[in-house]
Amino acid sequence: MTTGGISFLFYFVVAGLIFGTSFFYLLWSLVARKFLSVDYYKLALYMASGFLVAVATEPVHDMVYKYFSGEYLWIYQVWPIFGGASTGLAFLSWPFYGYYFYFFNQMLLSKNINLPTWVKGSIPAIDGVIFDIVANGFFLLTFGVIFFYYPRPELWHLSSWWVIPFYWVSGMLYAYVLKYFLRKPKNWSIPLACYALGSAILLIGDIIYRHLV
Repeated sequence: MTTGGISFLFYFVVAGLIFGTSFFYLLWSLVARKFLSVDYYKLALYMASGFLVAVATEPVHDMVYKYFSGEYLWIYQVWPIFGGASTGLAFLSWPFYGYYFYFFNQMLLSKNINLPTWVKGSIPAIDGVIFDIVANGFFLLTFGVIFFYYPRPELWHLSSWWVIPFYWVSGMLYAYVLKYFLRKPKNWSIPLACYALGSAILLIGDIIYRHLV
């Protein structure tokens, strides 16, 4: 960790979990004008498949950007791995986009809106920037640290417009992977396997990265 110690990390995680679960559920319930129901299996699929896609693509995106620009697009300030292109907290933080996206889709369904998969895959390119600002803004106000700092200044270092094409690529992968799993018969081993594979990518990938640099 570049900020604080174990106690800091504990409070950082607890505060993030409380904020994330309550804020995003209440946000989309407010838009839907009712408390949204929860299918826990589908929620697990949204979160686990989102986590898998994110941890597999996030460091690659950042390293591609660095290759062409000479610096990372974002740099994690808390428990950085892959040289700052990702974080050891990704196993908790990235499933939250799936949590957010699940209730966003529940809100759409409550209004009888069913978007095609390619449109759903494009949404992270748009709302990903807002998601960044909300998450980083919360941690900045609460702990005085930007979780994943953007060296580019156009959005106060909380996000960057340059992240949009990278979020679009990950979003499309996520949408079609999720669609594939949702069509499968209910089987709890699917989200568990996604989460286990994502965790392995996170751990083994960082070990390989440390040996290469």
